[in-house]
Amino acid sequence: MLEDNDRLKPENIIKGTVQRRYQLPFFEAYIPCGFPSPADAYTERVCDLNDLCVYNPDTTYFVHAINDSMAGDSICEGDWIVVDSSIEPADGRIVVAWVEDGHTLKRIRFRGELKILEPSNPAYAPIYVQPGDAFQVFGVATFRIGKLLKL
Repeated sequence: MLEDNDRLKPENIIKGTVQRRYQLPFFEAYIPCGFPSPADAYTERVCDLNDLCVYNPDTTYFVHAINDSMAGDSICEGDWIVVDSSIEPADGRIVVAWVEDGHTLKRIRFRGELKILEPSNPAYAPIYVQPGDAFQVFGVATFRIGKLLKL
């Protein structure tokens, strides 16, 4: 069973659609963590985040992370997770899954017929899915979009 603070609420699952395309400047340069080069101050082309993060538009969803159960994988509360439901859930992948009574974001492990949904924060318990339990993988996480600073 999922605890209330570990459920993804329906309003936090959003179908990925393109209504507006924002063309952001893309600088074709590697960014060192030191002093910038004056030669790098030109725009090479534009970058669209849809092109960067969405491989299969018809099967892509955005999920809003609501707690810190995946903090060990740098997924923080408030981050947006890009989820592709056309990707096969392989062992060790981070997935959105429906378990008994709600959605959750966890790393999936396959152990014979047993499925384990592992949080990456030790404060949370794994979820063990036995054969016959109500369970379905909704999609595989492909990107995390989060703020570096709280604004």
